[in-house]
Amino acid sequence: MQQVVYIGSMQLQAQCSNPNTLVVGKVYNVRYTCSHNGQDVYALEEPNGFFLTSWFVPMETIPTAFAYTKQIPEAGKCFQCRTLILEHGAVRLSHASVSAKAQVVDNIGKDTYKVMTHGKLYIAMVVK
Repeated sequence: MQQVVYIGSMQLQAQCSNPNTLVVGKVYNVRYTCSHNGQDVYALEEPNGFFLTSWFVPMETIPTAFAYTKQIPEAGKCFQCRTLILEHGAVRLSHASVSAKAQVVDNIGKDTYKVMTHGKLYIAMVVK
């Protein structure tokens, strides 16, 4: 099943569903792609409707990083972490920390979160 990330829309389109039902940075499952009134659209599983393909990017094109953070990430707030880097066959923590606004945060396990920022996905573990 194809997954896409909503990056936002500039305006409402007369023949499309209302994009205000979508959340920027959230991953959506595509039921199918079709042409609707001359425009390429996705039919999503949830919410039900037709949305312009230009409002999304395919999930596989989103850069992903593994990270450590000291605080539980919250959507809409600053997310700070240090990422893991694979270098010469060894894994190490980045020297500098990364700060970005968390758009969507999902708890995926004990002290582990999927954090979507603008243009990047982090799999973050909270360490104390």
